[in-house]
Amino acid sequence: MANFRAHQDRSTADKISALLENLEVQADGRSEILTQMRELVKANYPTVEETFQYGGLLYKDGSFLFTGLFARRNYITVELGGGAYIDDLYGHLEGKGSKEGRKHIRLFEPSDIREKRVEEYLALASYLLLRG
Repeated sequence: MANFRAHQDRSTADKISALLENLEVQADGRSEILTQMRELVKANYPTVEETFQYGGLLYKDGSFLFTGLFARRNYITVELGGGAYIDDLYGHLEGKGSKEGRKHIRLFEPSDIREKRVEEYLALASYLLLRG
């Protein structure tokens, strides 16, 4: 995966900024989680495109939804494209797996990113993406 697609139209960038500012004002930790997750995705998967849809951040490679980050009332969800097809060795994936095969991980604290092994789950989702 080459370079993170930095190109975003103005309204996408504005929507992402508004989301981050809103979460920062609430000062409940979700802003920190979302910021750390964005950095993790950008650093490790530079070719995915960041978009704003459904009230959250989506990371796509072409038409494949790689991952999505959504602010819920008390936590951030990390939606994993193909999550239903991941062998969940750590037991952190939740959901039934939609028709698109998505499952999610709930992050309540910034430390959950490490403790729930989110980077490993993203690597598994990336593997599914590359396998096609």
